[in-house]
Amino acid sequence: MDLGNQLKGEKISLTEMLEARDIRVAKQKALLEQHDATLICFTMNIPGEVKVFPLASRAFEEGNRLIVQQLERYGHKQTSYSEEIEKTGYTAYYCVTADAEKLKAQMSAIEESCALSRIFDIDVITKNGKLFRMNERSCFICDCRAFDCARSRKHTVPELLKKINSIISEYFITSFFDKVTNLVQKALLYEVSLTPKPGLVDMANSGAHSDMDYSHFIESIAVLGPFFRRFAEQGYHSKELSPTVLMEKLRYPGMLAENAMFSATKSVNTHKGAIFSLGLICAALGYLYQPERFGAICRNHLFSLCKEMAENLVVNELERGTQSIDTAGKRAFAEHQVNGARGEAASGFQTVRNFGLPLLKTDANLQKSGLTALLCLITHTDDTNILKRGGVESLRYAKKYANDILTKYNNEDAFDVFKKRIEKMDHDFIKRNLSPGGSADLLAIAFFLLFLEDDSVISCALDDEPDLSYNAIL
Repeated sequence: MDLGNQLKGEKISLTEMLEARDIRVAKQKALLEQHDATLICFTMNIPGEVKVFPLASRAFEEGNRLIVQQLERYGHKQTSYSEEIEKTGYTAYYCVTADAEKLKAQMSAIEESCALSRIFDIDVITKNGKLFRMNERSCFICDCRAFDCARSRKHTVPELLKKINSIISEYFITSFFDKVTNLVQKALLYEVSLTPKPGLVDMANSGAHSDMDYSHFIESIAVLGPFFRRFAEQGYHSKELSPTVLMEKLRYPGMLAENAMFSATKSVNTHKGAIFSLGLICAALGYLYQPERFGAICRNHLFSLCKEMAENLVVNELERGTQSIDTAGKRAFAEHQVNGARGEAASGFQTVRNFGLPLLKTDANLQKSGLTALLCLITHTDDTNILKRGGVESLRYAKKYANDILTKYNNEDAFDVFKKRIEKMDHDFIKRNLSPGGSADLLAIAFFLLFLEDDSVISCALDDEPDLSYNAIL
């Protein structure tokens, strides 16, 4: 960690620090006089001459979020809130209608359990003075009492600051990896649970698959979470590498993920395509993530990076055939010049962006929007699974079938009629042994991107929003 870059900010003098403390005490007294309530004063324990810098700002925002969450959890009413961010540090004041002793215990719970707690100082104050915590804090570098270390100056300021920056960074990095992992598993659950799906495994039947059912997918999703997390971690720790080299680094973790899937499903391939595509996106998210920055990752930047990571795959693995493993994707390219999942990734997931994600956004009911998105993806995807099972004529048939149902839904059908038409399509695909598994993988990607946006992990602020009407897409 480059501590110099992490601690960019205005330096303060000892005199300014002492003056700031006096001002804070005066503000506390004024608030206690003005409001018949208990006061929470939240500050940050930042040693040294620089008190305000990006990582500390994020930690302050997180501390406020946790305090508000705790107040809401116990039903406490805030009568006043204010915050001050000066070069001398961060301060937030909460006037709360609550018993002081209970409030202190509730705030201490934050200080004792949150990974950032060593940096938080959450005082609970009444007109009779400040309430003290029951247990003394230990030093966050050694196991001694924090008071003793501070008094003896056992640790240097650079040592303390390095530790503080490490604590804050690790907190947000860990939270980021947790969120990405949760959302990718959520996307896979939404995809497999969407019912009815033509020729695909769902909660009603196994589609055109005699070797798998809904439970195989649940077992697979349950074991894949740690591997998607590993992809994100690999991306984060590979920022010094080029995108194409990062892609190579993902190959072995991807094999381990496939092994875990096959072990959980007793050799059934439920998510091989999803491991490739979603694993690539997770790695790209990790590559772009910066813990010291507020705000979401730009969606355009994410797609551009995915495109760079995968740009050589079509040439190296499909055209030149450097990978000896035989796959449906390679056979589809050899026989029909269809690029499959590799080509979709190399395009920056253009099909998902144009036909999957926009339709998912047309209705908050993801059952409705999910089915329309799936049919739209079938209509516009050269699905290698369909090619493998039925050839070019079956692919044309599937595309036309999906497009016809979508057109009728847009122009005349109610959702119940639309759903019945898909059920009929499902029965037809089962008889024909057709399964649009590639389109299902694209739908899972679309769900993932939607959930990433909803959770403010990525942002489309710099994108040109597409026309979300059915007529514009069909």
